[in-house]
Amino acid sequence: MGLPPLLVQVGGAEVLHDQIVAFAQRARTAGVDVTLELEPDMFHDWQLRAAQLPEGARSVEAAARWLVAHLA
Repeated sequence: MGLPPLLVQVGGAEVLHDQIVAFAQRARTAGVDVTLELEPDMFHDWQLRAAQLPEGARSVEAAARWLVAHLA
């Protein structure tokens, strides 16, 4: 597939939840290093509300840790 490592974050209430999970599974099956994180009850783009939602702040922090680990 030729993709770099992927961080995929999906909310439990995301309209595209099933498609996002399927994408992550297909990429993993193709040999891509995939980290899939599920945030229960969250909606599309909850990370943009990190200042208002603890789940958003947690997801942004997790993405930052993932980036540091993969770019080091």
